[in-house]
Amino acid sequence: CKTPAGSRMLRKWLKQPLLSVHDINHRLDLVGLFVNGFELRAQIRDEVLPGMATDLDRLGRKLRSAKGSLQDVYALYQFIRQLPRLLQALSTAVEADDFGKDGGALLQHTFVEPLDRAHSNFGQYLNLVEAAVDLDAVSRHEYLIKPDFSDELKELYEEREAVFEKIEAHHAKLASELRLDSAKVKLEQTPMHGYVLRVSRKDEKALRDVRGLTTLQTKKDGVLFRDEKLGRLGTQYKDMTVRYEKAQTALVAKVLETASTFTSVVHEVQEVVATPD
Repeated sequence: CKTPAGSRMLRKWLKQPLLSVHDINHRLDLVGLFVNGFELRAQIRDEVLPGMATDLDRLGRKLRSAKGSLQDVYALYQFIRQLPRLLQALSTAVEADDFGKDGGALLQHTFVEPLDRAHSNFGQYLNLVEAAVDLDAVSRHEYLIKPDFSDELKELYEEREAVFEKIEAHHAKLASELRLDSAKVKLEQTPMHGYVLRVSRKDEKALRDVRGLTTLQTKKDGVLFRDEKLGRLGTQYKDMTVRYEKAQTALVAKVLETASTFTSVVHEVQEVVATPD
């Protein structure tokens, strides 16, 4: 299985076998469609489901119990954006008449129609996330409310971005001093050290030629390091982020409250996606 929901459903099917002849035949018909439909099966398994590996059961519980976060809200957003790919794959197979009249009707009724309804019901959720969440910040693995919602957030956002611009400028400066292409000197944010630079182990020798650099960690994928200035800027950026997160608390609560109203749709779509998996 490619998704947590699919794995759970398979375990349930094995532990709780069907007793109704009608239900058994219905499941056998579905299995037969995917056994014979090699192209559809391969497309869903290899191209679609790997992008839908979000644990919807855990996510739904967190949102329902008000223990979720903006990261959870965004994770569901990512999942929803993948639904059209699954819907298109199934719809194309139905429209192409790959499985005959009865097989096409079974796919349409079991998957296409409920997926189409779910995607439509999630429309307001997509609008909520795109209106409230700073999607640009997600690229830095930061989950924040857009600054437009208050003057305080705007001021903090501008100050934080100013610090980040200094971090980027210093990154370029150190790459130049190391005489390495900037693409080979990666700027990364770690939970332990904040902003650091990383070079491959092959390029580690270049660090010895520049004074003031401190090696923080040597890993399989490279060497983490920084100098005093980058450490100072990283601390400033972290402090600004903490202030921003505190200022957005009430707004995050409102987003989570609204997101929790979609948990019933999450449960429905989880069942539909888990079945072909």
